[in-house]
Amino acid sequence: MFPMFVGDKRVMVLSYKPTVNDLIRDDDTYKWYKVLKIDGRKVYSRRTIDPRFLGL
Repeated sequence: MFPMFVGDKRVMVLSYKPTVNDLIRDDDTYKWYKVLKIDGRKVYSRRTIDPRFLGL
């Protein structure tokens, strides 16, 4: 299990190891996060907007 943090707050736990710059959606809250750094099993991220709005 890979806990994902925004700052010092844990926002969710992932069942797989993401890569840096992955976009991940929280299925419970529909919020999007971008992976910034992976430190061992800890995944650090920041909040971002829905990539469909950017045309990606």
